[in-house]
Parts: sequence; structure tokens; C-alpha cells
Amino acid sequence: MILYLCILKKESWRYHVYINADTFRPIFIEYLSRNEEGSPLQYIKYLYGYQIYDYKWEDNEDHPCHVNVSSFSPDDELIRTEKYLVTYKNVIVDKIINEDGIEVHNSENLDKDISQIIEEVKAQVIANVGKMMEEKGHLFKGKIAFALFEYVFDAAFPPILALATQEEADREEDPLLAYSAADLLYFSESDEYYFDLNSEGSDKFDILNEHISETLEYEDAVTLARTVYSDICKSPELYEIFNQHLDIADDFHITVFDMDAVDLDEMLPLTVSKEVQQKLWGKQQAYLESRQIPDEYLRIIAEMNEACQVDPEEWQKLVSEAKEVSTSHCYLSDFHFYIQPLLYEQCHREHAPYSDFIRLTGASLTPEPDKSCKHYLDAEGRICMIEQVNNDKITLTKVFKYEPHQIQAFTKRSQRNELDSIATLSLKNGLPDSLINYDLRLKSQDIQTLCEIKYTMEGEHVKQATESTLYFHINENFYSKNIYKYVYTYSPEGKLTKTDTYLENDVFFMSEDFKPLDYSS
Repeated sequence: MILYLCILKKESWRYHVYINADTFRPIFIEYLSRNEEGSPLQYIKYLYGYQIYDYKWEDNEDHPCHVNVSSFSPDDELIRTEKYLVTYKNVIVDKIINEDGIEVHNSENLDKDISQIIEEVKAQVIANVGKMMEEKGHLFKGKIAFALFEYVFDAAFPPILALATQEEADREEDPLLAYSAADLLYFSESDEYYFDLNSEGSDKFDILNEHISETLEYEDAVTLARTVYSDICKSPELYEIFNQHLDIADDFHITVFDMDAVDLDEMLPLTVSKEVQQKLWGKQQAYLESRQIPDEYLRIIAEMNEACQVDPEEWQKLVSEAKEVSTSHCYLSDFHFYIQPLLYEQCHREHAPYSDFIRLTGASLTPEPDKSCKHYLDAEGRICMIEQVNNDKITLTKVFKYEPHQIQAFTKRSQRNELDSIATLSLKNGLPDSLINYDLRLKSQDIQTLCEIKYTMEGEHVKQATESTLYFHINENFYSKNIYKYVYTYSPEGKLTKTDTYLENDVFFMSEDFKPLDYSS
């Protein structure tokens, strides 16, 4: 990353440029023009779209400034416009007022005691929520089970807000999984229900945020943020606002958590009644008991661990055999081969280059600083082994074994005595039938994974893949399970163009269209 700065008499430019090998790309650009007195006339900022700030100065002693802000998408679509009046006192910004007459900055706040700022921030958050309910409340239909604030430590105020319908609160077997603002329908950051909780009081929020993140020791800062939010959540005034505008459930509650710390377990007791706590903990306990690992899965875990134990001599023999069948090799920055069908396309957004691997990947034939993965190819052009090198030492090795009825991938880190994973792709008439993957990479964190995928073919193409993944937490005697179904669509030429993903019971989750690079030439 390189920073360029260009200063002329009336103009200034600043560029943040990304440079890597042959890539030279500006990622952040700023431009500022000034009048004869040196005051700004226009400021433009380019970053994932762009913003244009136009400044018009009144010709009087105090020189108030009118600021127009226009925000555009990367496709030059106007997203929104904002207008502000900036007034000065002794050449220092005194007040900033937006087009609705709302004061977003007042220099007097800088002289206030922090305890006063804290009380005003509490009141401001509640007032802003009240304004949101007045403007958007009619959009929130159905019984509302709880309100959820979320924040990040470095900018704790203002929060984002979500409202959970009763259906959303009840749909998770583990009740605490429902407490995720971005997964809820009524979310203050979503397009339809967007509301800026920073619309009023932003300078007070900034002062408190700076006090939390820069003035206090970490533990004291965490305690203060939690205390302020606890007071907000337990405010009778805030409860009444929700009660007035929403159809709230009998055990409606307001809670909060830090998205960085993921401290919902700690915040719930600080914000909700004992009755609500007991209901949530009881439901969660029932869920955990239902997820205790049954004997049939314990046998599978034993099989996984036994299969991943490898004798050093046997492993060395496997590596030697791969090198013996290798007839060429090349170097790439990352792994470019997977036995799982269509995984390459989904990871790299382009058609798998297995038909002419070295040419189509642009691999180098000699090691380069940014290409540390050595790919060995056999006489048929298949990848038979990959070695990841760091500081001239092999840190991870993948060995691929080809048989008429199956393909296997064995992965091992150099410092481990057992395999990281074993994947087996079973073939039927030479085409994918099913895949089983034993994954012990996170065993040290008490997580072992078993993934099974069943393929439905249409000619030579995978039409559908049903994936079932079990996550085992051995020490906690707990497991969880995810089921996904992927349906693939191809162009008349046989190119993958679309993937539709479904959850368990065929609940639609997402659709992904993409146009991979064409390797036909």
C-alpha cells in the first residue's frame, strides 16, 4: 500500500494505491479545491462509490458556510443528498445544523463534564429510537418479541437496532441464536427499514466514543459501555415507546451486546428480568440436552480419529509415491485444486483449469516470492500433490490418490502427527457419486467435522448436491448439524452460470449468478 500526496496552490490530491506484482490500483482518492483565502470550495472522496462536498461561504463577518453533500454509488447513481449550515466562533466551528434544523454539532459539548455527556447520550439514544418509531413504526407488523441493540467497541454509540418478531424468536432451537440483528427482518440498517440512529447527537456520541476507546483502560471502558447500555435497555421511557408503537409480546424485552466481544450471555442478565432469563436458559438447556452426542456418532468420531492417525513411514511412502508419478510441477500463490466437484468454480469464480493446468492458471515454473504453493502434476496432467512452503520449509502437504472407483485427498501439517483431513470422492461410472470429508483441523479447539455430500448428475454435469455437516464438540458432549442443498444451472455450452442454495426442508436461502472466465480458447 502506497500513499501519494499532491499539493498545488488551490488544489490537493491524495491517493491510496494498492500495488502487487503487475497490479496497480487506486483504492482511495481524495480531492480538495480552495478559494483565494484558502477556504474549501469542493471536496471529493472516492471509496466504494464517491461523495462530493460543495462549500458556499456567506460574505459577512462570521462567514457561515453552507455545505451540500451528494453521495453516489460506484455506478454514478445518486444515493442521497444532505445539507448543513456550519457557523463559526472565533474562526472555530461552533455549530453544525442539518437541513431539518437538527443540531449535529455544538462546540459547547466539548466543555461538558463526561458524566453529563453520558446522561445526554442515554437520553439521545432513547429520543432517536422514539423518532424512528414515529417514522417507521407502522411498518413493523406482527407480535414483536424483543428489541436488540448491537454495537462495536471502537464506536460504541450510537447502536444499530433490530426488532424480532415472535416467529423469528421461536424458530431457533437454541433461543440465543435469534439474537442477531442482521438476520432479523426489522433491522435499522436494511434498505426498507433504514434509520440513522446517529441523526441527532452525533457530536455527543463522538465525545463518549473517544472517552471509551482512548481515555479509559480497556476493562473500565467495557464496563462503562455495558453500564450505559444497560441503563438504556431498562429505561421505562424506552419500553413505553415500543409499547406505544408496536404490538409487543407479554415477555417483550430490550437487550444489547457488543458484536466484537459477542457478550450476549453477560448482557442478558444485566438487561432483562429474571423471568425472561429463566425462560431463555430453560429453552437453551433443553436444546443442549437434545444435542448430546449419541452413541452412533461417538462411533463415527472414533473412526475419524483412527483414520487420521498416520505412521510417519506410511506418510513418507505416500509422499514418495506422489513424487514418483509426478512428471512436472509449477508454483501458485494458493491451492488451485480440489477433488470436491465445482468447489474450484465457487472459490475462484472461474472455470476449473484442470484441462491445461499450468497454462490456464498462469503458474510459474520456478519459485517466486508470492507463489509458495508447489503443485505436482502426473503424466495425465492431474494434480498428485501440493506443498505449501514458508521460509523454505514445507508447512502443509496435500497428497491426492487416484483409483478407478474413488479419488482421495490427504492433508497434513508438518508439525502434526495426525492428518488434518481425509476427503474421499466416490465415483460411479467415472462420475461423482458422493464425498465424505473427515476434518480434524480444529481438534485443538474441540471441534471435529464430518461432511457428507451426495451428488445428483445430469449427463456429465452435477445437477444437485446435498450437503450434510456434523460439528462435534467432544469435551462438551455436544453436536450441531447443518444441511444445505445446492442446485446448479448451466449455459447451453455447459458452463456453470448459477447456484441456488436451500436450507433444510428446501427453504430457499440464496441465489448466486456469476460469469466465470472462459477457458475454452
